[in-house]
Amino acid sequence: MPDELETLAARSRRAPTDPGQLASDQTQLASAVGVSTTLDAIGPGTVLGRYVVLDEVGRGAMGVVYSAYDPKLDRKLAIKLLIADERGRRSLGEAQALAKLNHPNVVQVYDAGEHGERVFIAMEFVVGRPLGVWREQNRPSREAILAVFRRAALGLAAAHAAGLVHRDFKPDNVMIGDDGRVLVMDFGLAIVGRDPESSTSVGKFWASGTPAYMSPEQFANDPVGPQSDQFSFCVALYEALAGERPYASDTLVSLATAVTTGERQHAAPLRGHPAWLRRLVLRGLALAPEARHETMQVVARQIEAGLGRRGRTLSLGFAGFVVVAALLSWATGGDHEDPAAARCRTDALALADEWSPQWRALARSSFESGIERDGARLWQRVESDVDNFATAWAATYDQACSGHFVGRTLEAVAYRQRLRCLDDQRAYATSLLGGLDRATDDALREIAAVSSELPRPSSCEDDDRAAGDFDEDTQELVAEARRGLMRAQGRADAADNLDARGIAGFALSSLVDADAPVTRAELLTLIARLHYEAGELEAGGQAQHDALEAAARSHDARLLATTWLVRVEYVSMRDKDLEAAQTLIEAAQVAVAAVPDDPALRCALESQRGLIALQLGRTNDARDAFQAALDIAEQANLGARELTVHTRRLGAAQAQLGDIVGAREQFERSAEISAELLGERHTMVVSAYGNLGLLCRQEGDNTCARAYLEKAISLADSPPQRAHELVMLGQLEYDEGQLDEAKRLAEQAIELYATIYTDPHADLTAPHLLLSNVLKRHGDVEGAYAQALRLVEIAEQTTPAEHPKRALALAELGEAMRGKGELAQALEAHEAALGMRRRQLEQGDPRIGYSLTHTAEVLHLLERDEQAAALAREAIALFDAAPGTESWRADARFTLACALGHDADQAHALAREALALYESLGAGQDHQIEAVGEWLEGP
Repeated sequence: MPDELETLAARSRRAPTDPGQLASDQTQLASAVGVSTTLDAIGPGTVLGRYVVLDEVGRGAMGVVYSAYDPKLDRKLAIKLLIADERGRRSLGEAQALAKLNHPNVVQVYDAGEHGERVFIAMEFVVGRPLGVWREQNRPSREAILAVFRRAALGLAAAHAAGLVHRDFKPDNVMIGDDGRVLVMDFGLAIVGRDPESSTSVGKFWASGTPAYMSPEQFANDPVGPQSDQFSFCVALYEALAGERPYASDTLVSLATAVTTGERQHAAPLRGHPAWLRRLVLRGLALAPEARHETMQVVARQIEAGLGRRGRTLSLGFAGFVVVAALLSWATGGDHEDPAAARCRTDALALADEWSPQWRALARSSFESGIERDGARLWQRVESDVDNFATAWAATYDQACSGHFVGRTLEAVAYRQRLRCLDDQRAYATSLLGGLDRATDDALREIAAVSSELPRPSSCEDDDRAAGDFDEDTQELVAEARRGLMRAQGRADAADNLDARGIAGFALSSLVDADAPVTRAELLTLIARLHYEAGELEAGGQAQHDALEAAARSHDARLLATTWLVRVEYVSMRDKDLEAAQTLIEAAQVAVAAVPDDPALRCALESQRGLIALQLGRTNDARDAFQAALDIAEQANLGARELTVHTRRLGAAQAQLGDIVGAREQFERSAEISAELLGERHTMVVSAYGNLGLLCRQEGDNTCARAYLEKAISLADSPPQRAHELVMLGQLEYDEGQLDEAKRLAEQAIELYATIYTDPHADLTAPHLLLSNVLKRHGDVEGAYAQALRLVEIAEQTTPAEHPKRALALAELGEAMRGKGELAQALEAHEAALGMRRRQLEQGDPRIGYSLTHTAEVLHLLERDEQAAALAREAIALFDAAPGTESWRADARFTLACALGHDADQAHALAREALALYESLGAGQDHQIEAVGEWLEGP
């Protein structure tokens, strides 16, 4: 016996000694490099079971493959007719096991049977090329190779989960379909089960596999399991990357020696490839099966992470001395450290390589060049957030891994659930921070804001979310869909809605055969959000409705409550169906009550209550709800983003109630928090400055108002926000009598909105209202009337019945009709607006006073002065109790004076009060001052 075989014999208690057996193995090696083995063929028309053979399409060491026709199902398929030996006979049971495996990366086996002494397997007919041929013809990039091998790894992982071991993984057994699919095939050598006895039963086929890709345990005739397939996979991956296999193979014996001793051709293998990839491959080539990766699923995840980092765009690579230093503290085990503990520490430490200094430099450059003024400061915070997440993630991973493999304190089910949670968090972070080099200014600001709320890895310790989605048959499918969900969520949070829609849609479609209500509900909720943000209200509503149905089936109380709240938000804020929203909020309250320990849900519930109340004109209720939401957010430390939202909403309610001091305090706080979190040019910051300008205007401080509004306009990048601030400034110009400038700003805002909205939209109300008022002041009666009709059209098409904006449009129409001299129609419109406001708004709301005053003015013109006087007195009482309504106090007093007539002593006193109020307001009141002066000088 040659020295090489003596060495091999010393390494295996079942080493080959029969020269005939060695010859068989040499024949198999020859087959692997293209020498055909003689097999009895069958001709076209032969019937195997119910299948009709069409033609021979290929042959290998285990059998011949034919195309065939299935007359029962009217489809073309492939038939593999196996050689007539023990391996072929054994494959009947294995093919039946394979037929139960349904995975997108495994060729589907339909049936198996016997033909004489031989076994046939009926399987999916795939049009494509073997992986090796694809690589030679395409010369693909590293990223393309990794993408293919990742899917092949998922196929192997699915087979292993079903209790199957391939035993002959090689490039020829991976098909790249013309439809783009990657399929592992030819499980002709697969074994069912993993116990040593089942492996030993085929031990006399010493090299049952293709020697060039066989594992040390296959050469040694030791029991094989999934780690053996992993070794073969890594040999094939090494070959695809380097263009050569890792072990010399002049003869079978020298190959066996090299593989079983770990003697690779190069001392520095895979030179030029990333460190993480070298580690992945070399660990898979470890001599001892237990030293390799835990599963093929782990291998697939690591490749996926690498693709996320090194793909076609700049992507995740958070690194930092903080992370590295923290992880290195785990890498200092002694020489005799438990192998399992060492593996856990190594896997945790591996993250540090992914988050490289190179990525950090590119990310910093993206922020500094992509965000004017704020980039460097925001990047510093993002970098800190990412380092904190990375350190926490690695610590939690190490704890879970050690708890399961070392301390044996974490059971398998809990361990798998924890790793799924950590995997989801990692997928989200990777996606969120991917593509920084192509992110817009707004996207980078959003990423900066969201980075402060990256998931808490420690939450995975008791996170059983979606546990019910993972049944035995579909767990890998669901796990992949959840990773898709997290990637889509990350892209959506990074303002990349197009990419998010594609990822989420694909993930949802993959669940067509899986009962995974939690994952389905979360995907549908995200898809609904993306539809709504694209203005696709019908599609968004349907997706959200489907999400609610899925959440109800999930028996997950927290998910159900969250989905109800999202549904309420969309119905009230996007669909503007306030009647439905009032009903839905009660259902949401019941759902939230079922999760009493979740402050975030309670906070969201109060905030939604406030939004509905605010839109319905119940401003006191809105203020109370927003205050409750803010209190919860502060007490539970829900984060800066929550604080900015609730301070802004509370300020808006306080402003409507005339609490200028309180509103200013909230708006200033919102602006301060938002600027720190998002940078000064973010929409939330711009909105806060605009609100402060509005408050200054209400206080009569036009200099302050102009400063804030002009600042907001200078910072506003988005067309709708810029248009909104232009209208606010236009109203200030109108107040100061600068009618031409006010008209210009109103028309500019309408033009901006036209670039966004093709149909009437509620946002168009403000600029058309401003333009209407300007035209009335200019005496352009027909122009004002046209604008009033446009306001009515917008209100009717964008708001429900009785909505405050409908009352506003009717009031404006009434004023336009009065200008045209059509007093009866004017009175009808004003009375309708007044009735609507009395029904919908709280008692004391200034908008009721507006309608009281307008209606009284028309009644006076119709010489119905007694009725006019009654309404004017009511308006005066209302305005006197509402701060910030000085001009309306003057209007109501002058209206009452006119109704009382010159003969009443009180009338002249009221007129003088009105005149003093107008004069105190300064610029913009010239027309009113003139009118009151003329009246006082009259008869």
